[in-house]
Amino acid sequence: MTSLLQASLSIQDRLRRYILLLAGAEDGGVRNGAVLQKLLYILAKKTGDGGTEASFRPGEYGPHSEQAAGELARLSRDGLVSLGPEGRIAPTPAGRSAARDAGRGLDEYAQAVIEGHVHGSFGLMRAFLAGLAL
Repeated sequence: MTSLLQASLSIQDRLRRYILLLAGAEDGGVRNGAVLQKLLYILAKKTGDGGTEASFRPGEYGPHSEQAAGELARLSRDGLVSLGPEGRIAPTPAGRSAARDAGRGLDEYAQAVIEGHVHGSFGLMRAFLAGLAL
């Protein structure tokens, strides 16, 4: 399976790009941090990104990565994402540009997860999660 991002990138760099891609989705971002963590886990799992996947641990609301939470905080501090009402994570204008750059080289699994997010299709996410249980 092809990895979404080059294996030579650090886990932090891969997480940063994943977050930018999801926050830069056309529907105005990600609903909250718990949804972001789940989507990040699915991207890592379905694209064969074992290093990023290994950063996740079971959490109260599903898979959780302290590294991903740290990257989200850095992106907010760097002015690339904003944390809005009820935890919505959305790109700033600079973040939109960075998301376009981060999207180069997406594989089919990552595209499907992003498209499912853009169209609000959490049925797709449930299908991916069901596939993980096999």
